[in-house]
Amino acid sequence: MEKVLFDTDGVLPPSWLGTVVELRRDTAMMEIDIHTMKQQLEAHGQVKSASIERQFPNALKIDLKEHEPVLRMRVMGVNGRAEVRIISSEGTIYKGIGYPRATLNRLPFVLPYQHSEGGILPMRGIGQVAELLEETRRKQSNFYKTWKLVSLKHYSGNPDFPGQVIEVRSSMVPRIIFGFNTSFAQQLDRLAVILNYVQSRGNPAIKRIDLTLPKDAAVQFESGRISTF
Repeated sequence: MEKVLFDTDGVLPPSWLGTVVELRRDTAMMEIDIHTMKQQLEAHGQVKSASIERQFPNALKIDLKEHEPVLRMRVMGVNGRAEVRIISSEGTIYKGIGYPRATLNRLPFVLPYQHSEGGILPMRGIGQVAELLEETRRKQSNFYKTWKLVSLKHYSGNPDFPGQVIEVRSSMVPRIIFGFNTSFAQQLDRLAVILNYVQSRGNPAIKRIDLTLPKDAAVQFESGRISTF
C-alpha cells in the first residue's frame, strides 16, 4: 500500500485515521484486514458507517458517513471537569472531532431523560426531537436561534406513552412545551401566531407556552394571567 484515499461526508480530518487504525505503507495490499479496519472505524461514535476497498495496485480507499449532530450535552470528565458531548439524530452520544466552534454553538444543550435502569445510553426517541429541531430551523429560523436547552425530563423516547412532552427553554420564552397529539408543524404554526399576537400587544413577558392541547395553546404570562389561543 502506497496511498490512502480518504473521504467523508462529515468533518473528521484525514489525520484522525492514524489514531484509530494502523496504516503502514509497507503493508502488502492483501495483508490489510478490511473487516477489522471497518469495525475499528465504526466503533468510533462519530462514524455512522465505513466503507473500505482495495484499489490495486497500491491504494486503499476509505469512505465514511458521519452522524449528524443535533444536540450537545455536558458530562463530567475523568478529571472532574465538565466536557461536551454531541448527540446525533439516532441518539448516539460521542465526543465530536473536527466540528467548527460555530457549528457546536448553534446546537441546543439537552437535559436527558433518566431511564428506570438509571442510564441515558443510548438516548431513545431522539429522531422525534431532531424532527422538531429541523422543523423549527426551517419554519422559524430566527426564533430557533434563541433555543438554549431541550429538556427530555418528561420524554422517555416513546411518544405513545401518556404524558410524553418535549420542553424547550429559550432566551425569548423560558418554557415551551411540545406534545405528540398534533404535528410539530401545527404546533409551530400556533406558536408563531402566539408570538406575533404578544408582540403586537407590547411584548408582555411570557413564562410558559403549552402547545400540547389538541386544539388550543395555553400561555402563562409573568403577571400570572393565563390565556388560550
